[in-house]
Amino acid sequence: MPTRKPGARGWSLYTLIGATLTVIALGACSDSGGQGNTRDDAAEDPLRGTWLATSWGLALEASDGVLRMYEITTISCRHYLEVPYSGSEIPDLGAVAERDDGDLVIRMGATDEIRASAIGTLPSTCDDGGTMDSEDPRLSFDIFWHNLDEMYSSFDIRGVDWAAQYAAFEQRVTPMTTTEELFEILCDMTRPFDDPHVNINLGEAECKSHPLPPWLQDDNADAVLDAVTEQVYGGDASTTASDLIAYRVLDGNFGYVFVPGMGGFADTPEDDLATVETAMDEIVAAFSGVKGVIIDVRLNGGGEDGIGFAIADRFADKKRLAFSVQSRIGDGWSDERDYFVEPRGPAQFTGPVVLLTSAASVSAAETFALALHALPHVTVMGETTAGGFSTMMYRNLPDGLEYTVPFERVFAHDGTTYEGIGITPDVVVPFDTAAFIDGDDKMLAAAVAYLEQK
Repeated sequence: MPTRKPGARGWSLYTLIGATLTVIALGACSDSGGQGNTRDDAAEDPLRGTWLATSWGLALEASDGVLRMYEITTISCRHYLEVPYSGSEIPDLGAVAERDDGDLVIRMGATDEIRASAIGTLPSTCDDGGTMDSEDPRLSFDIFWHNLDEMYSSFDIRGVDWAAQYAAFEQRVTPMTTTEELFEILCDMTRPFDDPHVNINLGEAECKSHPLPPWLQDDNADAVLDAVTEQVYGGDASTTASDLIAYRVLDGNFGYVFVPGMGGFADTPEDDLATVETAMDEIVAAFSGVKGVIIDVRLNGGGEDGIGFAIADRFADKKRLAFSVQSRIGDGWSDERDYFVEPRGPAQFTGPVVLLTSAASVSAAETFALALHALPHVTVMGETTAGGFSTMMYRNLPDGLEYTVPFERVFAHDGTTYEGIGITPDVVVPFDTAAFIDGDDKMLAAAVAYLEQK
């Protein structure tokens, strides 16, 4: 199971510019009872046992070097994946496990923590192969509803009455409903969410409850990407990180760096991070004499928070709280987990910085913006971001439909949550599509003009 899915699993446009969406398909906190192995065994084999990760809707079973995961709701169980492990290490997931006060804790990446409680046995819904082979469209519908009902973190913020949605749509599902028809029903059912992280896929078909901004829809998309290729990657631009991150020194002696996504630079999470850290060494060195820096995430569809921190840390003046995260646990919430932006690498740029954002900046691009916004020398400019911050879980229905469920809420360093709202820039500059396509990047020009006054 990869720690992220390619951009086509999210907003397909971003695949073309190398961006990714963050998906860590693992679990978090739970309060279920049960017993694990002994203390001595736990030190050598912390994974061994049967576990429940309520926030992620997963049951875990580990023994003899094999970890199995199951997607669960109160009415369903479906085998999810099986990976080897050795002691505390899970190489295929790039993860390390430990025990904490009887809980199983698996840590991977910069912000992903799996905390699961011991249970005696797998849920009874997992007996006899669980529900993975069912062909009942009503069961798929009910699993989908229960999954969001038990995990989704923003019903109140998004103003969605999920019980009312069930009542309105369940009558459209019959024993004769096809998978294609169920796909359309679920798409209609989730449109009120307007959430970038609530998406449904059937093969190549996909529906998203939160659409792309108008300037990236229809014929504009190809024209905008063509303009990016010419204006960002062309001319005297240098590229790094598998030629996906572009940078240059602009007239007036200002550095400019374009970051298309928070991942997708290498084949593994470890290599991804190493690639970006090396790239940032190169970029910060190239910007050593500039008067200011412009960081462009206007077309950044997200990815790994760890990649965002590897970039943001190179602009940190000291350790500062970037954001905090809570995971939904039933009707309550986990303790907040705090994450910090702090100096990293051989050098940092701590002069004036402008971060360019747009309505297409989403997910890990937004947590990156939170990290930078915690720095006093950074100004956010452009459009309000998409407003989708939570990690999302990829799920599967018995009939082949796939969907995503966000289950966290994220707070800025000052305690504000921008879920469903987006980060409003300090300086608002709309994305002028027509001018950009014609080679006139008015937002970039505004950033340069702003820095010239510093």
